[in-house]
Amino acid sequence: MKPRAIAAIIATALTALALTGCTAPDTPAAAPTVTVTTTVTAEPTPTPVTRSADDALSALDAWLVCYGATYGLYSETSTLFPYSADRVTDNGDGTFEVLVPFAPSSGEGSGAESICVAGGTVGEPTIELQGGRDFG
Repeated sequence: MKPRAIAAIIATALTALALTGCTAPDTPAAAPTVTVTTTVTAEPTPTPVTRSADDALSALDAWLVCYGATYGLYSETSTLFPYSADRVTDNGDGTFEVLVPFAPSSGEGSGAESICVAGGTVGEPTIELQGGRDFG
């Protein structure tokens, strides 16, 4: 055999040997694993504010004081309206003007409203009834 033929056989054998590692595997590659992590952060519950007798009246406090003072002035035939922020005016001096409207329970006739000014503190509220306004 000629040296050239021997070199060709060796080159072919080496090439075949090198290519055997490049064949596709008999089993498909495993699919990649995806991990999803969710983190939930709980919001802390706010601590309720404790009110004291020395706290100034809020708009709702003023309405409650006036509602309580007005409730006894009308007969059982009247219905007092519920709280509404547009019926309470902050006077800017620690007092509130409050309108407490009511209407006849029967639905007949006209309604009216009591007008009062409330201020002071939760423990010692002040109230001044200023009369009423008849819508009839």
